[in-house]
Amino acid sequence: MKRSFSLVLASGLLVACSDSTRVIDANGDGAETTVDQSITPANPPAMDRPATPSQLSMTNGSSMTVNEGPMTDPDLAMPDPPAPAQEPPAAKPVYVLGSGVSGPDGETTYFTALSAIGSDVTVDYQSSLENAGVGRLYGAEGAGFFALGSEESMQITRYEVSDAGAFAKGSSVSLQGAGVTAMVEPPGVAFVSPTKAYFLDGSQLQVLVWNPSDMTLRGNISLAELVKQGNLTILSTRPVVRGNQLVFAAGWQDEDASGVQPGMALITIDTQTDALTIQPADDRCRDPGELTLAADGTIYAFSNYTNAMGKLGTGNGGDDCVLRVLPGANQFDPDYVGSISSAVGGSVAVGVVQRDAQTLWALVLDEELANFTPGGITFDEFFGTAAWRWAKLDFPSLTNPSIDMDRAPTTYNSAYFRVDGKLYISEATADFANTTLLDVSGDQPVPSLTFPGYLTNLLRVH
Repeated sequence: MKRSFSLVLASGLLVACSDSTRVIDANGDGAETTVDQSITPANPPAMDRPATPSQLSMTNGSSMTVNEGPMTDPDLAMPDPPAPAQEPPAAKPVYVLGSGVSGPDGETTYFTALSAIGSDVTVDYQSSLENAGVGRLYGAEGAGFFALGSEESMQITRYEVSDAGAFAKGSSVSLQGAGVTAMVEPPGVAFVSPTKAYFLDGSQLQVLVWNPSDMTLRGNISLAELVKQGNLTILSTRPVVRGNQLVFAAGWQDEDASGVQPGMALITIDTQTDALTIQPADDRCRDPGELTLAADGTIYAFSNYTNAMGKLGTGNGGDDCVLRVLPGANQFDPDYVGSISSAVGGSVAVGVVQRDAQTLWALVLDEELANFTPGGITFDEFFGTAAWRWAKLDFPSLTNPSIDMDRAPTTYNSAYFRVDGKLYISEATADFANTTLLDVSGDQPVPSLTFPGYLTNLLRVH
């Protein structure tokens, strides 16, 4: 069925109407003109233009031409359909790599922005932030900034990081007034909120309370009661935060750090009140290193490498050991003590990191490759000898060891990082000229980012 409608011609304006319409003086002679509701297009005349006109017959015998092409009058033009909504481009990650290079003039540390950490990424220090001497990379994942701890100035400086990876220097806080003589390794700084972090200062046996937002020190917590005459008191490498508690451990080394003494003390700080609790030392273990928080809330404390050095050298060390703190408890479980060495035939071993709820990664010494100095081992010998094998064990039972004998032996490397849901361990060459990150999230280590020098930290800031 043909649809009928009327056209009104008034002062050159063409309007569509639903009924027949009378127009006064449409032809300029005062007579009424009615436009026929039935429109019959005629054959279009040949014209050199893209629009195709049609002839409309009118009841008074006259005709007019209607252009069927695109309307240009803004009052008549139909609006363009809205463009389809487009998803915003996904934000690229921004990582900051902290690394160091040893040279004849000492140490130089670099802070490098990266958009990926795969094996195909090239690290170029030409565009890095350079720090003379030892510099530590501190920060919380996804916070949009990092903090540079310089041992040259004993200051911590905040750097904002843009989405493009540009660094903007911010405020600094000096630790000289607190007596700090060494910047702690990055795992020794625990960020518990945007305005609160704890700096575990083993050099002065204190914990500094630090606001990373306004870069001010808010107080210090003394650990002086841990002092033992004739020994060095050391703090665990990595604390953990469980609920509103910061948990770490302390132990005792020989004064020359050639061995260790029995005992591991559990320490907790209430992150809301800063109240300190120190439990009596547990003599079943020694030389605390890594602390790890399991998914069920259990905390595990592993002995560290100085215990292994003492066993191999002076004899002031023993088999590795593991203690645990059950959920809700504030002391070591008296019914649990573990050891990796007993599971690997008595070989020297150090627990490195819990991969998941059921698996632990450890380093096991291949004694056929080790050629350490009798009576004492230097740090260069211990860390620079490629005589260690990666091993996996069931956890927390510490059974069913699987030692990787197919992969080339490695130097002692215990630094690990969890980034983007993956677990990475660093592996340096014997001279620490180059380092490769190994993705150990699966059953076999997979090489990832390689860069010059040694690793100090890896952080995803965006």
